[in-house]
Amino acid sequence: SQALITGAYTMVSEATSLNWMPHLQVRYPARTRGQLYIPVVNVVLCVATITVLAVFRDSEHISGAYGLALTLTMLATTILLTVHMWYQKKRFGAFIFAIVFLMIEMMFFVASMAKFMHGGWFTMLLGVSILIIMVTWKDGTKIERSQRLHMKPKDFLPVLDKLHGDFRIPYFADNIVYLTSDCEMKRLDTGIFFSIFADHPKRARAWWAVSVETDDAPFTREYCVENFGTDYLFRVKIKLGFKVSPSIPAYLHQIMHDLSHTGELPQQKSVYPKVDADPDIGPIRYVLLHKALMPESNISVRGALSLKMKYAIRHVAGTPVKWFGLAPYNPVVEVQPLFISTRRPPRLKREDCSQRAVQSLQGASALETNIHVVKDIRPTDAEQTAVMNARDIAAANVMFANEKLANTGKISPVPIKETKKVSVKKPNKDGANIDAANVTHAVVQAVEDAARANDANSVKSEKSAATEKSAKNNLK
Repeated sequence: SQALITGAYTMVSEATSLNWMPHLQVRYPARTRGQLYIPVVNVVLCVATITVLAVFRDSEHISGAYGLALTLTMLATTILLTVHMWYQKKRFGAFIFAIVFLMIEMMFFVASMAKFMHGGWFTMLLGVSILIIMVTWKDGTKIERSQRLHMKPKDFLPVLDKLHGDFRIPYFADNIVYLTSDCEMKRLDTGIFFSIFADHPKRARAWWAVSVETDDAPFTREYCVENFGTDYLFRVKIKLGFKVSPSIPAYLHQIMHDLSHTGELPQQKSVYPKVDADPDIGPIRYVLLHKALMPESNISVRGALSLKMKYAIRHVAGTPVKWFGLAPYNPVVEVQPLFISTRRPPRLKREDCSQRAVQSLQGASALETNIHVVKDIRPTDAEQTAVMNARDIAAANVMFANEKLANTGKISPVPIKETKKVSVKKPNKDGANIDAANVTHAVVQAVEDAARANDANSVKSEKSAATEKSAKNNLK
């Protein structure tokens, strides 16, 4: 109905102005601000209507959802009016009003909940979805604003003046324009300062910080400028009526021409063709700053979830590139970390890599000794091949160890020789003994077990052959 459409537009517009919903494109077909049209809301209503028709099909099945929707609307109206009366210092009247009307409406609510499974679930699902969007956007905006920092002119002007006169750095553009939601004229957002000096400094003939404010009058077109006593930094606030299209590039060109005529902005000339075809203004580069949550940020689970959902909603709702007509100017979108207090990561423990290498070489030498101990055992061909491969690897390790240890002079070279002794003592430079018997005894034991199993298999084969021969003799 018309009441639903008008109410949806009005509620979304008010929620947007209170930062309960993202910024949406609003059109005003009349001179009064109350008559408005929001294209996104119209599309959502169309999709929701088609979904309801596909799910419920006729009015009989939708009665449960409709009744619960009316009951929830009455409850919400009563609660909001009670809160309003309470803050108007009419405490007693608010208490009586809430008791009387909530008792009546709760009876309707209980009766409507009996049809929850027959259509009432759809009303609850729709209401909870809208509530999640509003609460998420509000919480995310609150967290972002709590981390927003500002700088006074005395903090940023000396550094900007030095960058402005540093001829070693090429110009990023003649004019760099930053869009900001902060309408205060006597300060600068820290994010803008960080963008100018982060990584490669963005040198320019003039830096601009521009904010847009919407006026209740339909056709307001005003602006004010603060130059901080310089000819290269300008803080601009543009005030536009609610029916005026917020085309920032067109209005900013007018402001630049005005400042150039008054001498506040030095003369600029564009040598090469541009999108705006204005030879009296140098190239302009728009920079948009987006905040992102750092993985190591010290923030609650709810806060992190609110920020992630807000960024997802903002991606769907639109960007300032479309709202302010910046697409033809190829704006730069920079992602900056949201400066939440971060957790200190645990410290890493440094290891002595040379000591670890010496221990590895000593283990290789002991493995070679143990392999030579088991040489007298008669393994199978496969086992003998495995032992030979291990001996070759160990010999290579020992040769490498001899070279390294001889160069360092800490331990004498390890000789490669056959021995039947398990424990071999090799003195090093400091007189310390290295016990090779304590390393890899499991290798010796494994090979001995394999040899015993091989002998057992041989005995079993001989017994089987004798039994078979005896059977043949008996058969004869």
